[in-house]
Amino acid sequence: MRIKSTTGSIYIPVLIIITLFVSLSTLALTYVVSRAKLSNQEKFREISFQIAEAGIEYYRWHLAHDRDDFQDGTGAPGPYVHEYSDADGSVLGQFSLDITPPPVGSTVATIESSGSTTEKPNLKKIISAVLGRPSFTNFAVVANDNMRFGEGTEVYGPIHSNYGIRFDGLAHNVVSSSEIDYNDPDHGGGNEWAVHTHLSPTDPLPPTAMPSRPDVFEVGREVDVGGVSFTSISGEFDDLQAEAAANGIYLTDSNAEGYRVHFRTDHKVEIYRVTGQQTCQKYTCFWTWCWWTNYSSTNLWSVGTEETFNYGGESSDNLNMPTNGLIFIEDDVWVDGQINGDRVTVVAAKTPYSSGNANIINNNDLLYTNYDGTDAIGLLAQDNVYAGFFSEDDLRVDAALIAQKGRVGRLYYPSASGDFNPAGCNQNYSRDTFTNFGAIGTNERYGYAWTGSSYTCDDGHTQGSGYCTRNLLYDDEFYFSPPPFFPATDQFRIITWEEVD
Repeated sequence: MRIKSTTGSIYIPVLIIITLFVSLSTLALTYVVSRAKLSNQEKFREISFQIAEAGIEYYRWHLAHDRDDFQDGTGAPGPYVHEYSDADGSVLGQFSLDITPPPVGSTVATIESSGSTTEKPNLKKIISAVLGRPSFTNFAVVANDNMRFGEGTEVYGPIHSNYGIRFDGLAHNVVSSSEIDYNDPDHGGGNEWAVHTHLSPTDPLPPTAMPSRPDVFEVGREVDVGGVSFTSISGEFDDLQAEAAANGIYLTDSNAEGYRVHFRTDHKVEIYRVTGQQTCQKYTCFWTWCWWTNYSSTNLWSVGTEETFNYGGESSDNLNMPTNGLIFIEDDVWVDGQINGDRVTVVAAKTPYSSGNANIINNNDLLYTNYDGTDAIGLLAQDNVYAGFFSEDDLRVDAALIAQKGRVGRLYYPSASGDFNPAGCNQNYSRDTFTNFGAIGTNERYGYAWTGSSYTCDDGHTQGSGYCTRNLLYDDEFYFSPPPFFPATDQFRIITWEEVD
């Protein structure tokens, strides 16, 4: 009997198992190697990303020291390449910067930073960041003085003062102060919160926590925050004057009362020399003695007579809107009218710019046609921005307003009850509604109304002079897109950034 051998049949499954094992091991090894390579690549990509970020931060630092240099100190076009080293000084890679400077009249620049490592130079990461210097239009109201917002004031944007704020109206955004507490000059009795209200209930100081008051501060209030400099603005007048003389409209002293600027919706602007201000007489009696008295024409801030003049071979009442959007006038200026698709800034400043005094006055409506950021008006006064005695009863000013050394508001005009005043002086001390759509920057205390009991407003509160209702509507398009050449803060901030590759 023959015995059949099974050795060959055993070898076949063993070979299959060995083959599968080797194949799986190879796949596993390949996977591990590929994952290692991928992990290594991801490591270098991450390092490249960090280097690209460092490029953005480097140029933010550079602009903090020279805010007008967008050529990396070279005076030549980019790209600008810098080595990136670790704490020991070993070079890890480099970043390359492509810089798009701000357009004329803007503060917004674009920085594109490409980062790579020395070991893997082809594994690049690119970041694009938009940087801007926030302007004074960051706030609905920003001030350099103690402030009081009375009853009847409603504000729809952020408010800040370098000093204290008493707020008795309604704030739809944050109200902040650089102080912690202060002694309110309108109310004796010691210190109060730097942002406080006199509306009931009371507003106690520390150690009691600052109470929530949604009836006054809908979004809240903050104290002990950073300040805003108004003195830095005076250093910009020389550059603004030069830019207006080269590419805008530039007017020297009128040798009269000033100028009136009237905007039109056909991209035209009318400018008149103001030859006389409007006056106001009243007949005052005491017992049997009667006499005529005049309000000072200067304090009334109202146009009486005006005339056209020749500007660059054209009649001043039919000028094209300046292409750079800048009008610089070395005198007092009255501004009114309406724009449609224009962005313009009017500056009133007298030489020497460090100590001169020029004012801007709004007695009639100054309006936008478009409220989507297309239209923008900036009014920058070296001293005050006023509404005059003959200002409209329902006055609206669509603009960002800055009073660099003075105040934004209306002077106190007393009542003349019982006096015979044929020029209509008596009724002008009381006005109905003032509306600002834009932003306000005031060095001294803001105010379009004065406390007192000369008349009762529709909502029942009494006043001594000015507008019963003040609506301050913040134009949030101004946050990083202010009117052309409008003053900005010193530091660039990142508006947006994205990873391009």
